[in-house]
Amino acid sequence: MSFQATYSLVIRPLHFASFRWGGSFTPLVTGPAAIAFSEPLPMPSTIAGLLAGEAVGYKPSQGRVPPEELEKLIAEKLGFGDKFALRGPYIYDEDTETVYLHYWDRSPTRGRLVAVELVEGELGISFQNVDYHQHTGIALNNTCKSVIRGLIYTQMLAKQDKPIIVEVYGAAKTWPNEKIVRKLGGEGRIAVIEKTNIAPLYKLATSIKAKNSWYAYVATPILLPPHSTKDLARILEEKDRVIEVGEPPNTRIAIPTLKELEDLIEVREKQRDSHSTRRREDTREKLAKTAKRFRAKIALLSPGYDMAANMPRPLHPAIMPGSIVKIETTLNPQQLYQEGIGLHRKLGWGTLLPLPEKLVVKQQ
Repeated sequence: MSFQATYSLVIRPLHFASFRWGGSFTPLVTGPAAIAFSEPLPMPSTIAGLLAGEAVGYKPSQGRVPPEELEKLIAEKLGFGDKFALRGPYIYDEDTETVYLHYWDRSPTRGRLVAVELVEGELGISFQNVDYHQHTGIALNNTCKSVIRGLIYTQMLAKQDKPIIVEVYGAAKTWPNEKIVRKLGGEGRIAVIEKTNIAPLYKLATSIKAKNSWYAYVATPILLPPHSTKDLARILEEKDRVIEVGEPPNTRIAIPTLKELEDLIEVREKQRDSHSTRRREDTREKLAKTAKRFRAKIALLSPGYDMAANMPRPLHPAIMPGSIVKIETTLNPQQLYQEGIGLHRKLGWGTLLPLPEKLVVKQQ
């Protein structure tokens, strides 16, 4: 398989983005779920749904297609062929040439992105906050348009002013050269889509030198096979640290210990004014605090929404973006970057960024 991206799709949301990662959110949802935060990036299933829509003309039956059939649909109907693979999505700032990867957190108030830069052979990342626009609505009775008591809901929509990139590998058919306008994400929000020849994350991945066993940043969720739940139970009980992912063959994920993460990470602060009276946090304590933010985050995730059934697809155990994992495989980092890891990896799930022997985390 070639390790050069065929091309990339550039997706530019025209308005505030609404990317919901699992669960349901409508005016009829009340109580603790009456506020919803958009993630800064769509799930790979959203991108796959976009491509499937191009393949079949956005028919209602599209929502009934399971993820494994989406691959076949895109391969055959869109003409991509059975060798295609998607990587991403991620955000790219063309002006500063900076890649932004998703950082999933259970708290909606912390940074949801990390900026990744390679400067003079040194890979550095820093946490980035996401700007939100508050959108509040009131549910109305469909017949008389009167307000339904108590059904006030709020959405926090992500302000997205940088393009989203999806890399396309091995596609037998190229994407049209002209710009197209399509609906993307929740509430059918509009985005402009065009083709480009740049592949910034691929460029980063091929610049990293790693050994046979290496660390990686999880850029998109790794969907784990059902049998992995036994591994997860032992991991949560701290009896084991290895997960058999199944795809690609002879590949395993090891969950790093906090000590291993501390050895991997170097925390670097901005230069402070020498006259500042503010006490500096103990270096060791700051390193431990930073390392904890990159511990493997495991959750149950639905790989998309079944529009026909009007409900999320069945849940999968997943390792979420922002986790750092250790990879044991016969493939080199660049091969595994392109092929992905875990279930439905051809659709962008399980995108990994290989890490060097030392990762610099820059404090803002």
